[in-house]
Amino acid sequence: MDLAKIMGKCSTLTVFEQRSSTANYNELVFSYRDLQAWQKILEQELGPAVKPAGEKPSPEDQKIAESFGGIYANQMLFRKDTSEGTVIAMFWPWSDEEHVTLKLALCK
Repeated sequence: MDLAKIMGKCSTLTVFEQRSSTANYNELVFSYRDLQAWQKILEQELGPAVKPAGEKPSPEDQKIAESFGGIYANQMLFRKDTSEGTVIAMFWPWSDEEHVTLKLALCK
């Protein structure tokens, strides 16, 4: 699965800061008010969140997210296995309740 394809579907959404953009990893910051729009696109591409916000992460969730900073109860994790590897996406809401970091990665 091509991360650029996923990001292309998000091109109409506002990005405050693009932190990283490579073939296998994207990290950006967007407005919390746009969370549902971002979530809808990721659900279309990756399926529903395997770890919704408010739920404790499983050991498997923690392991796959570990090299990207981990995953905590207030964060969301999406995951889809593909022939190229596993695509993960994580929403990390900020404590200011105005921003969210998105980490999208292809794990091989």
